Amino acid sequence: MAKRKETIWMPEYMTSKNENEWYAWGVNNNIRISPKPATQGPNPKEWYLEVFNNGRWYKSPNVYGPKEIWYEFYLMYKFYYDKYR
Repeated sequence: MAKRKETIWMPEYMTSKNENEWYAWGVNNNIRISPKPATQGPNPKEWYLEVFNNGRWYKSPNVYGPKEIWYEFYLMYKFYYDKYR
């Protein structure tokens, strides 16, 4: 019988008050940012960030590991918050 692989979910991250503000502002202004796995399969180890802004999708040039994905996710919202607010 084949051994079942354990599914590893996205890493946990505690947000700060500022990060919540940047996120809420982005969502209210139709800016969507989403982590996308860099590899296929049930347990990705690296992710890209995809941004939906002004009707277009953009993909980050960098790949992020489990320790920095959420930090970069909120930094991306901060970038748009500072740029358009």
